Amino acid sequence: MKNILIYFTIFCLDLAANTLFAQLPSLQDKLSGKDRVEEIMEIVDAHYAEIASGKRIKTDEGEYKHWARWGLYMSGRTDAQGRLVDVDSFINKALKSYSHNQRNSYGNWISRGPTAISGSNGSSVGIGRVDRVAFHPTDANILYIGTPSGGLFKSVNGGSAWTALTDNIPSTAISGIVVSHSNPNTVYILTGDGDADNNGFTQKFKYWRGSKGVFVSYDAGSNWYPTGAFPVDTFTGYQLVQDPNNANILIAATSQGLFRTTNGGDSWVEVLSGRTYEIKFRPGSSTYVYATKWGKFYRSTNGGIDWAQITNFDFPLQNQRVALAVTNASTSMVYLMSGWANGGTFGGFYISDDFGASFTRQSNTPNIVESACDGSGGSNQSEYDLAIGVSHALVNRVVAAGITTWRSYTSGDTWINASAGRCSNSASTGYVHADVHDIEYNPLNGHVYLCSDGGLIKSVNHGIDWINLSDGIAASQVYHMTGALTDINHMVIGLQDNGCKSRNANTSVWEQIFGADGYDCIYNFGSSTNGILSANSSVYRFS
Repeated sequence: MKNILIYFTIFCLDLAANTLFAQLPSLQDKLSGKDRVEEIMEIVDAHYAEIASGKRIKTDEGEYKHWARWGLYMSGRTDAQGRLVDVDSFINKALKSYSHNQRNSYGNWISRGPTAISGSNGSSVGIGRVDRVAFHPTDANILYIGTPSGGLFKSVNGGSAWTALTDNIPSTAISGIVVSHSNPNTVYILTGDGDADNNGFTQKFKYWRGSKGVFVSYDAGSNWYPTGAFPVDTFTGYQLVQDPNNANILIAATSQGLFRTTNGGDSWVEVLSGRTYEIKFRPGSSTYVYATKWGKFYRSTNGGIDWAQITNFDFPLQNQRVALAVTNASTSMVYLMSGWANGGTFGGFYISDDFGASFTRQSNTPNIVESACDGSGGSNQSEYDLAIGVSHALVNRVVAAGITTWRSYTSGDTWINASAGRCSNSASTGYVHADVHDIEYNPLNGHVYLCSDGGLIKSVNHGIDWINLSDGIAASQVYHMTGALTDINHMVIGLQDNGCKSRNANTSVWEQIFGADGYDCIYNFGSSTNGILSANSSVYRFS
């Protein structure tokens, strides 16, 4: 049965449960094995009543407030007997009896967006996070993107319009996409939001989304079926790749290691343990496979069955997440980018021209993974956003990003800022949102696509000009929503890394109010235009 300590830590914000229980050991003893919210709160009430009467040592008054909030919140989230519910076990149980394209509830819901954004107030005018992009093997107009909260989207017109494909599967987080080279109607997706699995805000407060495994569609995304279960219970996903010559062989990079299938997903076996961020097959090869861990690079020479760590670097990789890329233009090349190490310097950009056997550091300045537009700062969130894309026609054309985006015409030896609209010194045009999760060149047309916290953009000239493709991707991560009491059409919402936005008419196009991480926002009483919002660590008035 569910251990009450797990639920306590979820809703006590930054109050450390182990510290509380160390002060009040008898409360922990009394709660041990209890799973009914009503009984738990009776014990908690009696315990703090003893403190108030002086029978126990007085503690922080805020502790009981957190318990009271927890009790109120959980009172509506129990089973018929008032017991705590293990949501993951229910989802896993439902998945075992899952019927494709089957909903468990019905309702007449109409989307209100946002499907597009107007205005430019603040610095974050994006629509919502996109984590991955994948391409049809023969039609450059067919694109697939994976989002952390809205599932998989598909475009058949180069990104002008999007259709949601995975509303009926038990996970809304997509971290890996494979469009089969043998039959493009067969599409695989790896679920679970790996990029948020980094002990950051989203994980601490349970916006984090675990994986429910790999799903497959045989009709280009209309219907989905679960593949075989992984030999682990709890994990998140990072990337999914397919053998260039054998469509039945796929490898998934996850928080619990690499998992490989030789039968199109019917069964999976672990081939490398531990959190693995990225994986790539050598273009055209079924033997060479590359993978990255925290500060480490691995190579397989037998199709991903066995793995060896490569340590032949002229400078050691920093103890950080490592991004990985390959190119069709030269199949012996491997590109790596190491994030910013705590107390150190930018780990650097590395290339190999011998199938990953050895690496040379091309550069470690400017710091292209942090937020300063000139690369002079020392901020870092490489465990959350880090990506490289290399042209499949020109080996020296590279786009790389962490918080900001940069381009190189010299294989990473020199860099030009490409964060247009965010950095005044950028040598690019258009708008490039911060926090980049994936960069991929489409081998069919040479266009480079960039997935960020703000959505999807593309460039047809290696990052000089950027084009927004995000309109219609209804996958914003909404923290809070409030409606105006005076007008049903007026609403305000706070979004992950996309500020606060308002809806001022019966439309799915929302107006930008403020940038950064918009959290809570409310209207003044009796108003549909003025209010208060919170973003990051500040509170603002808006009108």
